[in-house]
Amino acid sequence: MYIDESGTIPKVLDLNHQYFIIGLIHTTDNRQLTKRFYRSRLKAIKSRPDLLHELKTTGEIKGAHIEEELKTKIYSDLLSLYTNENGEIEGLEFGLIIVDTSVIEPRFRKNKARCFNYLLSLYLRTFCRVSRLYHTGIELELLIDNQNVATKSTYSLQDYLNTELGMKRTYFEHEIVAGYYDSRNDNLIQLADFLANTVYRYLKGDSIAAANYSLIKPLLMDNKYFKFPL
Repeated sequence: MYIDESGTIPKVLDLNHQYFIIGLIHTTDNRQLTKRFYRSRLKAIKSRPDLLHELKTTGEIKGAHIEEELKTKIYSDLLSLYTNENGEIEGLEFGLIIVDTSVIEPRFRKNKARCFNYLLSLYLRTFCRVSRLYHTGIELELLIDNQNVATKSTYSLQDYLNTELGMKRTYFEHEIVAGYYDSRNDNLIQLADFLANTVYRYLKGDSIAAANYSLIKPLLMDNKYFKFPL
């Protein structure tokens, strides 16, 4: 599971930062998806020297730096590539956690790492039963952008998820592994960034982002997003 975020959780109520989005990418073949995303992105930006330069010099293009019109081409390619002849999605799922920071309790503002851990636990607890890809016997690894939460939180997240989802309730039979990675070195964390940013723009009123959300909805786990507070 490849994870990145868009927005922030402000320490005090701030309607300019109302939404915090976590994008999650689930796939049965990470090498294949990496190649397909990389090629689709190159095709989408081939006429944009500024974006090609950003990709070449930094190893990534931030979701906030690329127009939604270009993302449309990428999402359309992925949707086409992972739709079988019966119109069913195979081998790829997107996940979304949408937090409305204007209505969360103050305790969730105090510690972002703790809130992040709790949200992932709730998400997995809610959706692992309805996923096209997940089942209790899988060996689940979370690859998270290292700018999201301090790296020292790696083991607290890992221990927390294994306690909540493995010991208290047997959602997963194997130990969950979690790690923080530099998104410049992982294309699928970059795809999670694209996803989170698209939904952030959609919630802020961007009409093309809204169209992109409708486009990728069939890729969402159970065709839904996870909203918090519930």
